[in-house]
Amino acid sequence: MYGWIFAAPIILLLMTWVRVIWSRNIDETVKVSWIPLIVATASELYLWLSVPFHWLMGPDYSRLRYDLIFSNLTLVLIIAVVICFRKSIARWWLFAACLSLALQWIFVGAISSVV
Repeated sequence: MYGWIFAAPIILLLMTWVRVIWSRNIDETVKVSWIPLIVATASELYLWLSVPFHWLMGPDYSRLRYDLIFSNLTLVLIIAVVICFRKSIARWWLFAACLSLALQWIFVGAISSVV
């Protein structure tokens, strides 16, 4: 039922990367926001790597775990706000990816605090 929460950021980030790579073949000069795209992808990758390697997020119920979740959540929300004001190729794809990634981090935080 909640599988779309974990699939949406991957699909949207993949579409953003495809759009950015295709834009390199266009003759017109288009700005690409590489840093927000790389940071959002790294946040998603960190979340997926922490599933099989549980120790990456720290011990259960630890302050470290909550700080990591909160910092990733804050980071993707900042990227979502910043990307709105930039003229960039695929900015709306990245914006949607960041919002769905923020929802994913909220979901992970809720599960971590309850279980």
